[in-house]
Amino acid sequence: MTIFAYHRFGDTKHPSTSISIEKLRKDFQYLKDNGYRVAPLKEIVDKLKNNQPLPKKTVVLTIDDAYRSFYQNGLTVFKEFNYPFTLMVYTKATEKKYRDFMRWDELRDSMKYGGEIAFHTHTHPHMTHMSDEAIGKELQLGYDLFVKRMGFKPDYFAYPYGEFDDRVKELVKKYDFKAIFNQNSGAVSLKSDIYDIDRIAIGESSRMQTVLRLSF
Repeated sequence: MTIFAYHRFGDTKHPSTSISIEKLRKDFQYLKDNGYRVAPLKEIVDKLKNNQPLPKKTVVLTIDDAYRSFYQNGLTVFKEFNYPFTLMVYTKATEKKYRDFMRWDELRDSMKYGGEIAFHTHTHPHMTHMSDEAIGKELQLGYDLFVKRMGFKPDYFAYPYGEFDDRVKELVKKYDFKAIFNQNSGAVSLKSDIYDIDRIAIGESSRMQTVLRLSF
């Protein structure tokens, strides 16, 4: 099975990381018409941890950074298809109310529509360039803020830019996440490292048929 990673939705100011609403709806219709099931992330992580067979023709939808364009533009399409999703939140952008990012109340509201909320660091840094001490402060600040605002501990973590090495991986693992995600193209199987799970970045130029053919 395959995990997709989206970023922005219908955002013409940032076309390289955005997908148009027309393309998103077309891709979702393709999944539906061709017998693919969209599963919540929790279901797949639980199966990986329990070494249970992964369902065939299944995809998971994740969204990095929690840009407001998801809430304003993309969520409508997710609701139309009743597809679950996981938002990876970088907490400083939400806390400081950066213009392009979702607010805490919008994150909570999105959970009504099948959304899971996960952690994506506090400042979205290049972690491989940081000292152990700086990484520790980065993670702790964002983690504590997440728990304070959301009222629960995040189960999942995604590396900013998908970047990590063995040192970063070990520091992140200290937070006892159920799973940790990169942004490398590849399918997920029972051989996948639960702390290094592949996700395929999806944008306007992605061809759903090609991505799925490479993954299944």
